Amino acid sequence: MPVQLSIADAEKAISNRLIEYIETEYFGKTRELLSRCKETLAAPGTLFQKPYLEAAKAYQLAEGGIGNAKIPERIRILLQTMAEKDKGVFTKPYSHQIESLESFWNGYDVLVSTGTGSGKTECFMWPLVSKMVGEAIGLTGDRRSWEGSRAVRALILYPMNALVSDQVGRLRKMVGDKQGSFLDIWKSAVGDVRRPQFGMYTGRTPYAGDARSKRRDKEYAETLRRDFGELSEEDKLHLSETGRFPEKQDILAYADVIAEGRDGWSPLDAEMLMRFEMQRHTPDILVTNYSMLQYMLIRSTENGIWKNTSKWLERNPKEQMLLVLDEAHMYKGAAGGEVALLLKRLAAKLGVGMDRFQFILTSASIPENHEPVAHFFEDMAGRTASKLRIITGREQKVTRGSRILSAKDVVATAGADDGSDTSMMRLRRFLSGIGRSVPEDMDEQALRELAGDELQKIEQFGTLEEILRQRTMTLDEIAKEIFKDEPEAVKATDILLNIAALALNEGRPLLPTRMHLFIRGIQSLTVCADPGCPHVEKRDDLPLGKAFINRSVGRCSYGAKTYELATDRTCGALFLKGYANPGEDGFFFWNEKPVGNSEIKEIIVMPIAEDSCPDDVKTGWLNTISGKIYRDDHRGQPHFSHVAFSFDQPKDLDGKKMQFTTCPKCNGRLSVSDFTTKGNEPFYNVVAEQFSLQEPSSDPEKLRRNPNAGKKVILFSDSRQAAARIALDLTESSDKDLMRKLLCRAAYDLYQQYEDEATVSAIYPMFLKTVSEHKSRIFYGADRTTIMEKIRKNQRRFSRHFDRFLNEGDEGAPQEYYYLLLSLICDRYRSLSDMTIGWIEPSDYHMDLIYDDLDEIGISDSEFKSVFYAWSEYLLIHNAALNPNIEWSTRDRAMPFSTEYGVDHDNIFKGQMQGKRSLYEFLKKRFNANEMTYLESALDHFLETSTKNIRYKYLNPHYVTLRIDPDANWKACDRCGKNAPYNLWGKCPHCRQGDMHELTDFSSVAFWRDPIIKILQGDDDSLRARINTEEHTAQLSHKDGQNESWSTTEEYEMRFQDIYTSDNEEPVDVLSCTTTMEVGIDIGSLTAVALRNIPPMRENYQQRAGRAGRRGSSISTIVTYVDARPFDNHYFEHPDHIVRGELREPHIDVDNEKLIRRHLATILLTDFSAEHGFSMENITIENFFENYWKEWNSFLESYDFGTIVQQQIIPQNWNLDSKGFRRALSAELNNLKEDFGKYRENYLSADNKTCKSLLDSLLEAAILPTYSFPRNVTGFDIEDSSDAKTLEQRPERSLDMAISEYAPGRELIVNKKRYISGGIYSHSSRFAKKQGESFEPAKKYFNNKDYRNEVLLCTNPTCGWFGYEKELREPDRCPFCKEPGLEHKPFLKPWGFAPKDGRPSPSASERSELSFAEPPFYSATPSEEMTDAGYAHIKYSERHDCSLMVINKGPNSEGFTICSRCGAAFPTTDSAGIAKRIKAPYTKTPQNRQPDCAHDFDSGIYIGDVFNTDMIIFALHLNPSEVSVGQSNRWLKRARVSLAEAMRLAAVDLLDIDFNELCVGSRSRLDGSGESAFADVFLFDSLSSGAGYSSTLSKGHNLEKLFGKTRGILTNCDCEDACFSCLKHYYNKQFHNQLDRHAALDLLDYAMNGTVRNHVSDDDARDAFASLAEVIQDDAKATCSFESDKMTFMLDGKETTLTCLPDMKPKSSMSAVNEYWQYEMKHNVPGIVETLIKEQSGDSTLF
Repeated sequence: MPVQLSIADAEKAISNRLIEYIETEYFGKTRELLSRCKETLAAPGTLFQKPYLEAAKAYQLAEGGIGNAKIPERIRILLQTMAEKDKGVFTKPYSHQIESLESFWNGYDVLVSTGTGSGKTECFMWPLVSKMVGEAIGLTGDRRSWEGSRAVRALILYPMNALVSDQVGRLRKMVGDKQGSFLDIWKSAVGDVRRPQFGMYTGRTPYAGDARSKRRDKEYAETLRRDFGELSEEDKLHLSETGRFPEKQDILAYADVIAEGRDGWSPLDAEMLMRFEMQRHTPDILVTNYSMLQYMLIRSTENGIWKNTSKWLERNPKEQMLLVLDEAHMYKGAAGGEVALLLKRLAAKLGVGMDRFQFILTSASIPENHEPVAHFFEDMAGRTASKLRIITGREQKVTRGSRILSAKDVVATAGADDGSDTSMMRLRRFLSGIGRSVPEDMDEQALRELAGDELQKIEQFGTLEEILRQRTMTLDEIAKEIFKDEPEAVKATDILLNIAALALNEGRPLLPTRMHLFIRGIQSLTVCADPGCPHVEKRDDLPLGKAFINRSVGRCSYGAKTYELATDRTCGALFLKGYANPGEDGFFFWNEKPVGNSEIKEIIVMPIAEDSCPDDVKTGWLNTISGKIYRDDHRGQPHFSHVAFSFDQPKDLDGKKMQFTTCPKCNGRLSVSDFTTKGNEPFYNVVAEQFSLQEPSSDPEKLRRNPNAGKKVILFSDSRQAAARIALDLTESSDKDLMRKLLCRAAYDLYQQYEDEATVSAIYPMFLKTVSEHKSRIFYGADRTTIMEKIRKNQRRFSRHFDRFLNEGDEGAPQEYYYLLLSLICDRYRSLSDMTIGWIEPSDYHMDLIYDDLDEIGISDSEFKSVFYAWSEYLLIHNAALNPNIEWSTRDRAMPFSTEYGVDHDNIFKGQMQGKRSLYEFLKKRFNANEMTYLESALDHFLETSTKNIRYKYLNPHYVTLRIDPDANWKACDRCGKNAPYNLWGKCPHCRQGDMHELTDFSSVAFWRDPIIKILQGDDDSLRARINTEEHTAQLSHKDGQNESWSTTEEYEMRFQDIYTSDNEEPVDVLSCTTTMEVGIDIGSLTAVALRNIPPMRENYQQRAGRAGRRGSSISTIVTYVDARPFDNHYFEHPDHIVRGELREPHIDVDNEKLIRRHLATILLTDFSAEHGFSMENITIENFFENYWKEWNSFLESYDFGTIVQQQIIPQNWNLDSKGFRRALSAELNNLKEDFGKYRENYLSADNKTCKSLLDSLLEAAILPTYSFPRNVTGFDIEDSSDAKTLEQRPERSLDMAISEYAPGRELIVNKKRYISGGIYSHSSRFAKKQGESFEPAKKYFNNKDYRNEVLLCTNPTCGWFGYEKELREPDRCPFCKEPGLEHKPFLKPWGFAPKDGRPSPSASERSELSFAEPPFYSATPSEEMTDAGYAHIKYSERHDCSLMVINKGPNSEGFTICSRCGAAFPTTDSAGIAKRIKAPYTKTPQNRQPDCAHDFDSGIYIGDVFNTDMIIFALHLNPSEVSVGQSNRWLKRARVSLAEAMRLAAVDLLDIDFNELCVGSRSRLDGSGESAFADVFLFDSLSSGAGYSSTLSKGHNLEKLFGKTRGILTNCDCEDACFSCLKHYYNKQFHNQLDRHAALDLLDYAMNGTVRNHVSDDDARDAFASLAEVIQDDAKATCSFESDKMTFMLDGKETTLTCLPDMKPKSSMSAVNEYWQYEMKHNVPGIVETLIKEQSGDSTLF
């Protein structure tokens, strides 16, 4: 048994891995800075918090198990038999499982809420199975009903497809026969009657349509044969063990029958697979989602299912349908309310009341207060909770031992630990310390059991167990409760925890513990600019003061300013980052970016050490108190720092920054980087450590398939793209890590064993041998197949005649090998040479061939190798100039930002000819022209010309060797900081300027170097496998029902569980998931969960964390790596808020009039369709209006609503106004008819010929329920490169999100492939009829006004209105601000998106362009009919089905360029050259030809969408003479955004709805004259087409309550601007910096009461003046005096008085120079100083 780590060990290992990575990667070149920061980095609160601990809840087992259950005897016997046969029933069940079973059989509804992994599924599965048995044997009625009636006896309902598929797997294992015959058990219990059958009915169930299709039948049959018929018996077993194998008696026979178009159903099958089976034979157990249930109740195709079920219920009055709602916490708000109404419609369809349903609900996330839970049930079930049993499980009682130990006693048992102790040594010492002798020969298992026995005798351990089972606490908190205030309490508690982690109880961990660890990278590194700072503890040569990690800029306690620190990644030069508007005579160097000052640019300055000064740069002296840089000498004066700077503005920085062109320290190309921890590599290292801490599987077969078997981590992100990128980044990081080890080992062994043949080319054969010997898993797909086939064919040659195999070199090596080789050798910052591991040098054989040249030059071998090293390092690092046979795209992947690859054939020193670092000039000083010629000839010998482009040469891999020698005489440059195995006559081979000194301390590269040294010393374990991470998001859920048995996500789930359907499949070690995996999808046992960000809600965190600890491991780790955003940092600082915060109360909205109306409309329209012999999905809207309109109106008028009332479809407390409903529905359909008549083209289907179906049209108009699903879903269609008729993947988003996420130019990661969006295109276009010879899929959309239109934009910058021409009141005049001159812009509603050129991006350097949609905007003008709200300046207007527009204007608002033929698209900003290169967004035409589109581009197109919802608009009228509304003052924007957020929070609280049910927006409207202005706040329903929430706000006294609650939110907090107790939350994190509750309160006071804050208080004014006063007093040496809201000072004999104005108050005039707003005073001191300088005749010396 592997040694089990203690909690302390696990915490230390994870945090140390991150710390060591950061120390090496970010401080490797700045050792002195690291020395200053090292202690802070390792301190809790900097990069990690002390962990929170909890024990998995231990639930009581049911005494006597099933045998003692109070249920019918024959049911008990059946379940006991199932337990004996291991068919999903346990011999030792939990008490809550038995309680659920008993409650069910006593006729109760059941709601089970126990912890994650506590067996909730069995709480409905056992009743479900026993229900079937009960009916079959006559317990619940006439037993003949079982044989005589096909019916849905149990309906299991889920919110998402993934959960449906998972549940089907559980059913297969329990009532199927592959894992032990359930049929035999069934027959023994009930006799020779038919077996129960189940089926999954979702959009993935093959296949849609009213009739069978021969083609689709054959395709599905072939899929079954391929996926299940060709498996080995072993793989079939693995699939069936996890419920992945269909429960058909004979799957191949079934496939044969299906292929012939026959039924395929058999009464012996446990499962029905096709829709037609279920439609014809009605499954006893139906598993579906609520979206599909909606369709099933509407469509005629499924009527037979409901008719059969209705007859069964009618004939058997004692029977009830079992309704299971698993994961019930996911039903909330309006969407949950619609599900409740859907269930009522189901009852109506069946002709019964809700009392004919028996409910079982499960959830892991309900609050302790059961009253709201009962209300939730009543709303969902449509009846009282009088017969509801809420079962929360009984926790095991903790038995406390009688032995009492003090903290001092416990600490004494631990003894002395010299750091080398193993876990078992600690156990022995502890047992000995408590007086328990341990035999020397006791094995580990027995030792751990003994420790468990002894711990349970100790009272304090009982207290510890009790605490951890009930609460989540830190070590300090636990210690306080156990040992009170005893000395050493924390240490004693830590010892007990760590011993408990090692101890066992009957073979299981004694106290399985979850450790919650919160970590982050460096988010900022700031430093005191004063070199004389007294707080520097370790004096060194750095001309800087104290360093601060994760602290904002400001001032050191010494008084000096602190600045953000940056570095040159190459040499480690340090810079201060600030902002300035510099001048030659001196300037202020601000440490914060001023708000609204475009003249201030970012600039870096380099502090200069006392005895050094860089050449050719501007220098000055920084006053570290005032922040001003002087050009005259201030040497020796206190608080001054000597600095260098440059006013250059490099082109690649877009003129926004000023910095040196070359580094002042090393004279190399400057690469400035701050110390912020970037990317996913640090997260990878944390996950890798979590991974390595786990115990591997002991199953040899699993280890054969996957060397990592048994080790698993699941990752969570709250963004699909974040999860997708993590999967790609973590896999690449792991691949490079393993490749580095394999490559170094292979090159090392090659040189040791075959020195004469040890070339770079020969590494590949040795690499194959190394892979073979260590059974390493490397590469993927075709690349993996290539190397494994090569290994298989050459297995004998590895042991015999290997030298001959070496001669074959790297011929046929996959490009992935070259990519990783280049990545390791050519990395600019982390090459093997940088790591002091290895380098490229001439092979000995080819050194012999150039002896004549060397003799002519007169240099030794070692001197030439030094020159070769210097020359080749440049070629490798800048030009990837190795091996001419490597493809360009591979070099581009490895070094994406190099301008060219290879070296010019006629200038082998290109790039090294000029400048201070010039190697060519350096050598010219040592050698004459003739010697230089011979030297060039000698170097050129090692180059080989590319056959593809003769202009370029590359290092010949047959002529050079890769020397792996960490023990070489490594040296480091004292100037550029680079490491090298050689020097150039004492100088650095990299910069040619610094002196080289021998390297004795390798700590700066230890993180990368040490693992390689271990490999070379024989650590073979880490050569076996890399960690493969796969994406598990909705992006990969596309599944063709008849052609694919599993979606990509389902395949990855199987491989994550080490289940394979072929030997070629890659193991999945880590799953990178979004919220889908929070819920109960069974992916096996886990002990490690990692979160890439803080999730939105406490219950999200609880569900994710609950995934860990299901295996019975001693320690499970939940690591959260937080982002730099305020939301994440808040919870890093306060982890207790997310770890043990309160859960929200469950709530669904069943009283919503609008939702009820839609469900009633569905019933009426479905009844009408049935009466007239059609189904809504099968007739067009045109057909309905032309042929059925008159009949419909008669039907509506005469409809008897008494049936609906009788069936209790509507809530009991809701009075149905039948006349009002008729009017409303009639009006909605009349509006639809009228719109169809006017804009028929908007109702055309994609083929532009036929109209949309009636069902689709009613759904789009929101006349029918939408379940909060987006109506307009758009895909990013990735076609299969080998078969364009097939979709490889189809990520989907609602169009309002897609126009941002899939916008042309955006980068997308899908299934670890990188795409650039480059087309408006839909895969379905290729199947349109009558394509003709030319395939122009975009043309029909460009000709359809529903897609291609024109939008108008107001050019007044203070207005920003946009909308359609029909909304204008006057031609060409803005309806908002009345200004003339509207801009006309083409507008396109995308019908789909696709990758550029229809394939993954071939180049890693291909630039992506970010563009985002504007916030939702209502274009309709607020009319004069707005209602007075009863306050000074507030009017409001309710809008039903109001149009909201979402537009993406493209980068720089220049729109997009789109081909009107093929749909190829790109941002207009990128138009230079791209139009000629871009291809169609598909790889083949429907005729299977290469696309050759003669593009017809339209430029400047905006893309967007319009959707309808309910909205309430509050117009706050602002008088510009009373309130500041100009653009120069940012108050109004802060105020309205903050007020809008407060009103949203207040409205959600007032209406008691889920937070996400209501959205908010705001905008300013200023008329052209400047005489009036408005701040509009609009609240709108998130449910597409509205749920009626927003309009409810104006009813009764709700307005008064709304503004009262809003005021309370803004006043009941004591924060400075905004915090997480008032305005901030996860969903507004993108504008946290704009939130200001004080500004919102000022605006609210004015709007409600007309009051204006005219003065700033004395204290607030002093606070606002503080920063400016510091500058004046420190720099100008002027004294500032303060009175009320004014500050007065003397400059050059002139008195100046400044006034601090409230932000909302207008200035006395536009030119008022001495009046400044409070916010301006705080955030734009640089701008004020600039103004004051100009006031003083431009004389900056006064400051």
